[in-house]
Amino acid sequence: LPIYNSANVGLDEILAADIPLTIVNQAVEFNGQYTFVSADVENSGYKSGYELARYYDEKNGWQDEVRAFVLSSAPQEKESDLRRWGEVMGWTDYMLDKYGKNNLNIVAYQYYQWLPEPAMNATLDVLQADPDIDVIFAACDGGAQGAVAALEQIGRDGEILICTIDGRKSVLEWIKNGDKGVVCDAFNDPRQMGKWAVYMAALQASGVSTPSTYYVMNDLVTTENVDTYYDANSTY
Repeated sequence: LPIYNSANVGLDEILAADIPLTIVNQAVEFNGQYTFVSADVENSGYKSGYELARYYDEKNGWQDEVRAFVLSSAPQEKESDLRRWGEVMGWTDYMLDKYGKNNLNIVAYQYYQWLPEPAMNATLDVLQADPDIDVIFAACDGGAQGAVAALEQIGRDGEILICTIDGRKSVLEWIKNGDKGVVCDAFNDPRQMGKWAVYMAALQASGVSTPSTYYVMNDLVTTENVDTYYDANSTY
């Protein structure tokens, strides 16, 4: 009874064999029946982008233009798109709610394939071409890690504010220390998803119907609540 998290598996063949299917943490374009276990990553992005706007506004007040770099993970990939859409919508809603207008100017947009090194290289290229970036939207912690590494290389760590998604311990530590510009991080915890995916698969194996979608918690870690969530002994 398969639990799917890779595009290399033939979903049609699985369903044609009448095998119940659980898909984990990988939004897919697929019309067959399955149980999808993940965090609500569009909502995660929204929370993260909204908090970035709130933090920026509290620090700087209204600015007619805020220049943004969007680090999106992969082209034409639903998971990546949902995260990016959420982050930009969160920022936009905050500004519209408070000021009735939006000041976000996305001046650069790059993909980094979920990996820190391409994110670092993309950030270096963008900042060389346009050093006046104010904020970075990172689709995952790998992107945030690459952006921070780039800023460290050029001696600008902490200057640009960053929001992200995943909840890795190393990134939460940056929020806690307050020295890298990372101001918020929404959880996308593989431990929670793995636990609930196995539980759903066990229910399916025993003949129990499972929901089409099951979202695990996606709490937002900020500079104000990081001590509640940061665990120095965490393996993630």
